Amino acid sequence: MDRVQSGVQSGLDVIEEYGGPLLDRYGRTALVVGVAAVAVVGVALIVARRRRRPTLARRFQDAIPEVASRLEKPISTLRSAADRISR
Repeated sequence: MDRVQSGVQSGLDVIEEYGGPLLDRYGRTALVVGVAAVAVVGVALIVARRRRRPTLARRFQDAIPEVASRLEKPISTLRSAADRISR
């Protein structure tokens, strides 16, 4: 087990030795690029969702109140006519 730990430790030492100066030099740039990439992906997802056509079920649900309001008056007229006839 000590051999594995020493191998891992030596690997980490190499990364720190060579990666440290690169991280100091390019760390802020990498952070800015990463944040910008996340922002671009977020905006693209929002735009894609807004441009997507509503599903058929959603369009039916949106149309039902409109149809019901158009049918309400004729149905009430038919009911009143039926009530007059049945008297």
